[in-house]
Amino acid sequence: MNYLNDVTLFWLSFWLYLASFLVFTTYLAIRSANLGKIAAGLLFLGFLPHTGGILTRWQLAGQAPLSNMFEYANMMGWLTVAAFAGIVARYRRLILGTIVSPAILMIIVSASMLPKELSAQTMPDLGRHWLAIHVGLTVLAEGAFAVGMAMGVTYLLKSRAEGRNSMGAWHRIPSLTRLDAAGFRAVEFAYPLFTVGALFAGSVWAHEAWGVTWVWEPKQISAIAIWTYYTACFYARLQLGWRGKRFALLNVGGFLLILLSFAVNLVFGGAHAA
Repeated sequence: MNYLNDVTLFWLSFWLYLASFLVFTTYLAIRSANLGKIAAGLLFLGFLPHTGGILTRWQLAGQAPLSNMFEYANMMGWLTVAAFAGIVARYRRLILGTIVSPAILMIIVSASMLPKELSAQTMPDLGRHWLAIHVGLTVLAEGAFAVGMAMGVTYLLKSRAEGRNSMGAWHRIPSLTRLDAAGFRAVEFAYPLFTVGALFAGSVWAHEAWGVTWVWEPKQISAIAIWTYYTACFYARLQLGWRGKRFALLNVGGFLLILLSFAVNLVFGGAHAA
């Protein structure tokens, strides 16, 4: 019964996030301030059962709900909503929800298609702690990368609108300079978390769980690819001076690589695919 409650809370949040996305889309089309408030209200309302479902699952599992792909994607979606709340508090622009809500929906839809059974895997306390550090930091980093992607998409769309002299509702969006800076800050925040969480803590946890730090399984290879990509993004930004449209495209490409890593892991399996 508890398991059913946990899944029911997830689906309740799913439908509220979907409704929020649809209202945000309508808000962008007809530019009604009231619709923007309703859309944001639905999003934050969905955050409540989402939080309740995660806490319920945590209680049932006896450990942080980060031990399988569903829990990983679910937590990533939760953190992206929390990050959006911070963006709204910082910039006071509800229209940013028209960009962030599709990213949230993509993550939650991905989670909805994964098996939702509680993991039966048990681990020693040390391995369990390193798993929480490894997955917790990685999912926080990828949630921030999702926000960076949203800032990149917003930058590209607003830049296009300015080029066509058809700003419409885009005049409510922060300036291109601020969007560019926010996109880079998201990467600045996420990169060290991903480095420590996915690579360092992941290697320690692998040693505790499998007795080796590297097994050439899809998720480990994907983590190296993602880390290398964002390292190149830093080089392009700081050494080559890539800003504006170029860096926005890099942010979008990085998150698409993260989504591709999910697909690769599910198709080719591996220890992370459970």
